[in-house]
Amino acid sequence: MKIIRNMAYFILLMLSIVWGQDCNENMFWSDCGTPYECLPTCSNPYYEPDTCIEVCEIGCFCNSGYVFDDESYSFCVPIENCTETSLCNEETEVELWGECYNIEETTFINFSYQEGSDYPPLSGEIPSEIGQLVNMTDLFLGGNDLTIIPPQIGNLINLRSLYLYDNDFTSIPSEIGNLINLITLDIGYNQITGEIPPEIGNLTNLTSLDLGSNQLTGEIPLELGNLDNLYYLNLSDNQLSGQIPESICILSLETFVGLNWNNLCPPYPDCGSGPITSENSQDTSECEEPSLCNEEIEVELWGECYNIEQTTELNYSYVFLGEIPSSIGHLINLSYIHISDCGVSGQIPLEIGNLENLVSLQIYDNNLDLPDSLDINIDSNLSGEIPIEIGNLINLQQLDLRNNELTGVLPIELSNLNNLSSLLLNGNQLSGEIPSEIGALQELVSMDIGNNQFIGEIPESLFDLTNLNFLSLGDNNLEGNINSNINNLSLVYFLDLSFNNFSGQIPSELNDLDLYFLKLNNNQFSGTIPYEFCNIDYLNLSNNNFCLPYPGCISEVDIGYQDISECVECSAVSSDLNNDLSLNVMDVILMVNCVLSDSCDECSDFNEDGSTDILDIVDLVNIILVE
Repeated sequence: MKIIRNMAYFILLMLSIVWGQDCNENMFWSDCGTPYECLPTCSNPYYEPDTCIEVCEIGCFCNSGYVFDDESYSFCVPIENCTETSLCNEETEVELWGECYNIEETTFINFSYQEGSDYPPLSGEIPSEIGQLVNMTDLFLGGNDLTIIPPQIGNLINLRSLYLYDNDFTSIPSEIGNLINLITLDIGYNQITGEIPPEIGNLTNLTSLDLGSNQLTGEIPLELGNLDNLYYLNLSDNQLSGQIPESICILSLETFVGLNWNNLCPPYPDCGSGPITSENSQDTSECEEPSLCNEEIEVELWGECYNIEQTTELNYSYVFLGEIPSSIGHLINLSYIHISDCGVSGQIPLEIGNLENLVSLQIYDNNLDLPDSLDINIDSNLSGEIPIEIGNLINLQQLDLRNNELTGVLPIELSNLNNLSSLLLNGNQLSGEIPSEIGALQELVSMDIGNNQFIGEIPESLFDLTNLNFLSLGDNNLEGNINSNINNLSLVYFLDLSFNNFSGQIPSELNDLDLYFLKLNNNQFSGTIPYEFCNIDYLNLSNNNFCLPYPGCISEVDIGYQDISECVECSAVSSDLNNDLSLNVMDVILMVNCVLSDSCDECSDFNEDGSTDILDIVDLVNIILVE
């Protein structure tokens, strides 16, 4: 053979002299190539002899990815076209890790690696061909660097011992549940993630199961309770969660059960010799507190049990509660919720939308967030915009969301709450105009939307709320005059319009109201102060533009500072419009003209009722006639 190679080399050398550097396809010329006896051929494409003479040879050599044919060294063929010759008889044998195993006769393979072994550890996948060794009973592959367990492992139905510990496996194929004759299964100390395959519960002959020191998650499958022949079970040092199934206690009392160093939650079952594990050996940070209630008929809220059918009221004040549990939605007969100053935070659960019988919702002075989405009938969102779905709560009578962080506009869908008697939204960041649809709330008795950012004028429809007795619009950015229809609110005793941008004179119709409390301070009201204000118990008119003279019955404190720079200085004689210090026909003519042209000022208000009209003309004429 060496003579043939030398002859081929001699021929190539002669050809190179005759034809220069002209090589066949897939070859290249070199003045210093690797010796031919060191080069691979198609029959031995990975030939790497240990002893090669490191000398240069001149001639044509194969391009990368090609090898010489086996006859002449004059042609190169693609390496993938070369058929690798198996060392084994393919009809009766399987090659695994460079050795041949008889398909029918092999019952035992041991490639477990230990430090100091004469051979390196196995790596890569377990070859799928291993599934052909159907009579194998014992397979030892522990301590290697193997990465994948093939599903064909499930074909080894006669297997009794399977040791795959201390490798780099990341998953367990479900087919492992086919190994019904397995007695020992050890896959500990790997990198297995995901849940424990429930198919392991089929291995009822198991006496030892070790899945410890992996990265298993999820709950312990109930199917493990089928393994009633176990005397050793190790699931420790994983990330298993949830509760330990009672089926674990079906195992023999002599069974060693290792569950420590997981995320398993109490209560832990007592299998006859005390709890099977303890909180000290578990990470319970994600566990919910075990319920003290009868879960069939009760719901636990903040450490107390509430009957699902019978609970109609929740009332908490000045206690720390934390978040509102989603289980509140199970109390389907709740009609009243009052939670104030309780340090409540986070989102109000969407499940509160199930409370179709809710009549009063009062959750204020807390710190709650708005859910991202809402079910219909949701009626409490204390940060973000008020959802339009709130209009579906047609039975709601009280809506108290004050002192939170609501933003956005008042949804017109509020007008659907026909039974609403109390609307308290003060102390938020609501903006936009007050919708005219507010006038549809005919049952409204109390309305407080103060301390927000509303703009525009008071909608005329608001004065149709004839059942109102408490109205607060203070501390907004409202503007315009007070509508003369305000006397429609005949039941109002509390009226707060302070800290806005209202202007103009006080309409005489306001005097028709039997007010106990009136705040008009910090606006731009002008004209004179009506004498009827003397009957109001609490009055604040400060920081406006009211002009002299002020009624003597009103204290200086109630009047406060007034900007009178735009006030007209009247004659010393009341209604002396031509300033001649006497009342005569000329004053009557001037008063008639200003009434007809609607251009009267405070100097023409003879009867000092806040406006100049026909009554002032009549009173003036009578005085002149008497004199």
